[in-house]
Amino acid sequence: MGEIIIKRPRMIVALTENEVLEMLKKNPDTWAVALKRGKGVLRYEQSMNRKG
Repeated sequence: MGEIIIKRPRMIVALTENEVLEMLKKNPDTWAVALKRGKGVLRYEQSMNRKG
């Protein structure tokens, strides 16, 4: 299983998928917001691909 790399000023955080899922289980509101944001990103990318 791969790692999720988060780059921040002066730090790099490397988390496994399981670690991220554990954190999200403890904060379901964050999970809901992230899913909604992900759907928006996906729609945007699909729109850009259609435009050429």
